[in-house]
Amino acid sequence: MTVRVIETASEQNSNLPPLRLRPHCLSSTDEQYDYNPDIHKPAIEPIEHKIRLDIMRAGYFEDDFKLLPNTKGSSPWLDHFGDRHPEPLAYRHMEQSLISQMESEERFYNAMTPDQDILDEAPEYLATQIRNAHKSTDDTDEQLRKVQKDREKWYQFLIPRNFNTAFQVKTLGGLISGGYDIEQCRPRYENIHGNVKNKITYIGVIVIEPGRDKQKIAEQYNVEKQYVRYGAPDDFSGSATEAFPADYGIEYPAPVLMAEYPSGSEYLLIPWSGGLVCQGPYKQNAPHRVVCKHEVAAALVLSEVDSIFLPLHKGVDIPARSRRFIDPRIAATHNSETPNTP
Repeated sequence: MTVRVIETASEQNSNLPPLRLRPHCLSSTDEQYDYNPDIHKPAIEPIEHKIRLDIMRAGYFEDDFKLLPNTKGSSPWLDHFGDRHPEPLAYRHMEQSLISQMESEERFYNAMTPDQDILDEAPEYLATQIRNAHKSTDDTDEQLRKVQKDREKWYQFLIPRNFNTAFQVKTLGGLISGGYDIEQCRPRYENIHGNVKNKITYIGVIVIEPGRDKQKIAEQYNVEKQYVRYGAPDDFSGSATEAFPADYGIEYPAPVLMAEYPSGSEYLLIPWSGGLVCQGPYKQNAPHRVVCKHEVAAALVLSEVDSIFLPLHKGVDIPARSRRFIDPRIAATHNSETPNTP
């Protein structure tokens, strides 16, 4: 098996380990990409990258940015804030992205055979579902309609509900503990971008197999021991971690990005599918969820730096690939727009 070796470019330390990615860890546009949704972790879907861009481009310093007190009711933004169009700009961007993505996928359901080249352009999971429908002994048209219906339910109901959950006072607000205005349901600017104590901090770490000697690894790579972490839950503060780089096929030692939040929790962002994926349980335990509070926070941080690469505040130098939050191909082609509503 070919392994992509991405060296760590560092002016201070030439002895750092590279990032080693197996073919299924690469971007779908990479010529060595070899991914099977039946055996590998769920890929980051195109709509996930697009929603990250939508949040990033909308920012949160706009006048109408708010967090939901809760998600009760069929229209929580309207129920809580009562304006004609009360949703934040990021939500309205997402609405249009969902519409456009559904429309772009309609052609895939018309594929006449499971091996048509057009399915190579479909998201991996959808392409597999359509191919399985063609191979089914049941009525093919009926199976395809079911696949399309499930996909549309995801876009129309599950993703908006997922977005609303992430944009609550108790989720995103709780992540930046003390960093939001209770009365206005709005996170304070300085708690994400400012030079204050309660700030999200991105740290370069080296993740190793549990049981290895951290001190020896630190000496081998000429780094501080605190930046060497085991790929195990007990080595991360206040976190309910569910997955680690090795679970994605990334070889140890792995130079990756860790986020430290004002709430005290620490989470890895793992290189995957052209971007990064959070290791937390909210994403890991439910593949249909396209965003979690940690990924929302990352997109908001990027709204200030205007880049698809998350900053590195401290720790060890890591490859740029370990900081790339959004697939560059999608970033170059996606337009964040709002629905044409009166």
